[in-house]
Amino acid sequence: MRDLPSRDAPTFVCAHRGDSGPCPENTLAAFRSALGLGVEMIEFDVAHTSDGRLVLLHDPKLERTTNGAGLVYETDFATVRALDAGSHCDPRFAGERIPTLEETLELIPDSIILNVHVKAHSADPQRLVRETAQRLLDAGRRQSAFIASDPDLLREVSRAFPGLRTCPLLGGAYGSDYVQLGVELGCRALQPGHRNVTPEMVAEAHENGLYVNVFYADEPAEMLRLIDMGVDGILTNWPERLLGILGRARTF
Repeated sequence: MRDLPSRDAPTFVCAHRGDSGPCPENTLAAFRSALGLGVEMIEFDVAHTSDGRLVLLHDPKLERTTNGAGLVYETDFATVRALDAGSHCDPRFAGERIPTLEETLELIPDSIILNVHVKAHSADPQRLVRETAQRLLDAGRRQSAFIASDPDLLREVSRAFPGLRTCPLLGGAYGSDYVQLGVELGCRALQPGHRNVTPEMVAEAHENGLYVNVFYADEPAEMLRLIDMGVDGILTNWPERLLGILGRARTF
């Protein structure tokens, strides 16, 4: 079982929705590719179907990443499962399906940190975050996972599952108030936007025992800028690039 690395360790690599540059996001194919590259963390998004199954999808709607249409939380699991979630990325991924949370937890070993995003776009976001948290605990991921979500949903997690690690997501401004929000919520990590992170924020977060896991960097120059700032981790759609910059790319 893996804990978050020491903050004295080199910057860790978080595969954003898996290896989502070359692979279809939030699919088992993207996760297998990320695991093969040797990333330390994988991020994914959890949603509800209309009949209560936990599946992986970022958007509330199905159109962008599948050949389906409509809201995922208004669509039953059988319909969601039948959709093609790979062809939009590349024809070689035709037939890739939207995975369940259970399948994802079975695939990704507990040596990998899970960065689990729970979105508020749901018919019942409180139920969604509670059920996601329970699945993580049932899978033995208390130490090797954290839930990233809106502050109100994280308060729900803290009430129902004390000790499960969390990270606040904000749609607006970041800064010292963001660090203090993380402290107030008892969070383990912060995930500021890359345009908002500053050396001062990183230092304040570290002084308060918080990791800074930045969203996101895909270009080498931005990766290097964030590394030089002392961030702990970087989300990227192209983890192989970041691993290469860090000197940890695998050769086969």
